[in-house]
Amino acid sequence: MADLPAERTSPAPPFTAIGMDVFGHWWISNGQSTRRTCSRRKCWALLFTCLASRAVHVECLPALDATTFINAFKRFLALRGPCNSVRSDRGSNFIGARNQASEVNLKQVTRTLTDLGVTWNMNPPHASHFGGVWERKMGQVRRALDAAILATGNRTLSYDELNTFLQEAAAIVNARPLWDAPYEPTEAVPITPNMLLTQKYGNVEQHPELTEKDALAYGPRRWRRVQLMANYFWTLWRKNYLLDLQTRNKWTTSARELVVGDIVLIKEKNASRSSWPVGIVGETHPSHDGVVRSATVRLSQRELSERARRW
Repeated sequence: MADLPAERTSPAPPFTAIGMDVFGHWWISNGQSTRRTCSRRKCWALLFTCLASRAVHVECLPALDATTFINAFKRFLALRGPCNSVRSDRGSNFIGARNQASEVNLKQVTRTLTDLGVTWNMNPPHASHFGGVWERKMGQVRRALDAAILATGNRTLSYDELNTFLQEAAAIVNARPLWDAPYEPTEAVPITPNMLLTQKYGNVEQHPELTEKDALAYGPRRWRRVQLMANYFWTLWRKNYLLDLQTRNKWTTSARELVVGDIVLIKEKNASRSSWPVGIVGETHPSHDGVVRSATVRLSQRELSERARRW
């Protein structure tokens, strides 16, 4: 396996070197529905991933052509600032943005990218593993997005609602810690991509008062449906991604639970194994998941409380 690219390890502002890809589609309302028919059209999402900070930025694509992609890319540059390096696969919309002079002024695009100092690198054909750093992120986001939409009844959204939902999802993804949570209170709090982007510390606002009835909201209350979908996305994202930060390299198999009356050995750090005292479990203390990880042990001369269980 090769070393990490220089863009992944060089200090630079967020979104200086990015990877991007398109995912979707979703059906959205076209605003021309009648009593009997619902006018719909497809909509995609363009995901930008910072190769250094792992921050993400999402843009809606109402069409999958070169012009729409150029507009989305220009919006990204206007919000996040100039970038030096862009990596992508060889999607038809990306190739069109570079080669289809009939749809866009290729000379103008090339001149603009050159003035901004942007280098566009495309991965070899059929080599998606070259873009694993953003392909994995896109897969995690897409699975959570689709599940959140299905959880709210798979109802057709408007373009504004889908765009708001995608931005809420991007904020949730950018609120993830970049390394494991500290074990000691004196350790530094993990940095999140949002801290690097906004220079602020805080969590994404949630609306716990929302219920499943809000999935049917209409009229002025339709915003509650989008917020409910964002709540579902946060729950699914937490299950799919945040657990990866807590790897379990040991104690992965189940064993018989301690019960009152069990005879156990008490591990003493300053004593040899043959000198460990023997005790009797007097009381168990199940954790929040029902697994007994500590117990009160009675010895012949004293009582030890909250002894951690070891295998």
